[in-house]
Amino acid sequence: MKQLFSMSFAALAFTLVSCQQASQPGTSAPAIPMASSNAALHETIPFEITLTNTCCGEDVAITGNEHVVQQSNGNGHFHLSVSVSNLVGTGSTGDTYHGGLTASEQIDQNDGSMNFVEHFTMTSSSGCKFKLTANQHVTYDANGIPHAERSVFTTECF
Repeated sequence: MKQLFSMSFAALAFTLVSCQQASQPGTSAPAIPMASSNAALHETIPFEITLTNTCCGEDVAITGNEHVVQQSNGNGHFHLSVSVSNLVGTGSTGDTYHGGLTASEQIDQNDGSMNFVEHFTMTSSSGCKFKLTANQHVTYDANGIPHAERSVFTTECF
């Protein structure tokens, strides 16, 4: 499950890591627009991931569209909020899942750190409900390579 959450984390965090690298002189990261001080950038991004539902013993392929809001305070600090209220999943047993995703990410370009919290809550057509939470902290070096990571993953069954 940690690997699946890490893939999700990587997909959601890619935009901000790219933004962080793009704003550093001499890097070749794609030029992604950054929110200016007190401004917000809004974007909708297709979302797709497979998570393991340990509560009911099946993998769930999930799709939806993320609504991403990025804000900056103008001092090298960025905040990313992600929400998806229309997630749809198909379990390996054939159950259909519906649910949502919320995520929050803080990036500090001054010290190269990123804090990320992600919550998936899904309910199946057979009544199985689960919540998966990832809480991660990553620190990057000047080349954008992660050199310290702390991850905590939890699952709640309802």
